[in-house]
Amino acid sequence: MMLVQFSLCFCILTWYAAQGEQDVRYKDHEYRLIRYLFANYSSEVRPVLEHSEPVGVKFDLAYSQLVTLNAKSQILTSKIWVRQFWSNPFLRWNSTKFGGVTFINISPKLVWKPDIVMYNSIQGDGGEMYNFLTKVQLFSDGTIQWFAPTEVKSICKIDITYFPFDTQVCTMVFGSWTFTGSFLNLSLIRDTADLSGYTESGEWDLLEAKAKRNVVKYSCCPDPYIDITYTFVIRRKLLFYINNLIFPIVALAVLGIFGYFLPPESGERISLLITIMLGLSVYTLIFTENIPATSEVTPLLSRYSTAIMVELGISLVLSCLVVGIYHGDCAKDMPRWFEALIFNVCGKVFRMKYPPKNDSNQNETRPQEKSNGLINSDRTPIYFPLQKQDSPGQEGVNLISGDSVPGSSSLTRKLDEMITKLDKVLDSNNENQTEDERARKWHFAAHVVDKIVFWIYSMTVLFSTIALYLMIPYDITSLSKD
Repeated sequence: MMLVQFSLCFCILTWYAAQGEQDVRYKDHEYRLIRYLFANYSSEVRPVLEHSEPVGVKFDLAYSQLVTLNAKSQILTSKIWVRQFWSNPFLRWNSTKFGGVTFINISPKLVWKPDIVMYNSIQGDGGEMYNFLTKVQLFSDGTIQWFAPTEVKSICKIDITYFPFDTQVCTMVFGSWTFTGSFLNLSLIRDTADLSGYTESGEWDLLEAKAKRNVVKYSCCPDPYIDITYTFVIRRKLLFYINNLIFPIVALAVLGIFGYFLPPESGERISLLITIMLGLSVYTLIFTENIPATSEVTPLLSRYSTAIMVELGISLVLSCLVVGIYHGDCAKDMPRWFEALIFNVCGKVFRMKYPPKNDSNQNETRPQEKSNGLINSDRTPIYFPLQKQDSPGQEGVNLISGDSVPGSSSLTRKLDEMITKLDKVLDSNNENQTEDERARKWHFAAHVVDKIVFWIYSMTVLFSTIALYLMIPYDITSLSKD
């Protein structure tokens, strides 16, 4: 009996406590307002009084940050704030009846929301703009505004024709997925994205962000759909690429020019050119890893590096030719056409004179022993056989013949041997002088050809660099002013 009385008292106290708490809740104006608004409300019904009327939704986008543009996968990652405004005639109230409450913040699951998606999204969730968990702000006149920050990944077609001096155009397309223009009228608040809170990117400059409303009719459906397209024009910042790609390539090309200050007979120039080509190949691999693998166009920097590499390759081949000319076969005479081209044409054009021969004994040779700078032997006997004859001035004096002089035959043989040896020495000296003259001609030809190759390579490198500058689609000097 006592247990029953105790239980009854407990129930009565609990009922009074609940009744008191309920009385407190009913005194909360926001609580009464929510019960009033959502008592018989369904979030699946479009907020229109007539079914044939479209729901007017105003769309706005604030572009917060350009996170990255992956050129290889062609994906633009951005941080944005999505802003949507519409009116719901079923969710209106008189603020005076609810303690002056003019707006409330409620869960987005309680109200109808437009099924806005980003058409060119690459994310796994499909870019749904109606799955945000941020609160919806509801006003007493039925106006609803919904703000939500998010990170989106959109498809962006990359044009690398002028890489790294390129300007890219990326778009974000927003629209209803199921409602046509007859049921959902999507409109813009402004014709540009809101850039008041934009954070500057370290790699790209945002030039413009225009917005446009489009009415598109797809092949799947008879009625047109309305979408909002935001077009972002971005330009790549150059400082990083000038310091890490363009300047090293130009420096390697200039080093190839300074390689011609080495003497042509030295093989170090060939080693230097090969090292420069290897360095250029490394830098080519670096920037090809950061651009899309496409065969549609060739990047501007790739064309410049290829031109420099071709010029270095031709310079390497011609340097080998110069070394071959310098160390040519001195036993062979220079072809007449080549000698005329070097001495009469190229030498005069580049104002290079054939160096005179430095021979201290040149002035001591007799005129009849000179022929083209070479000494010819005069094999006239240096002795005369003694003959017996009458002297015109001395009658009666008999000259002794050579045969009558004792030992004259041995003296004659010795003199013949000496003359023969002198003839051999003279012939050898003439051959050495001829070979030296040929070598001097070949060396001079090598220097002339080396000078020609130097100017050709220097002019082609200069022309390629000027062509690179002229092909830039905008003025680099104006970037600092911006």
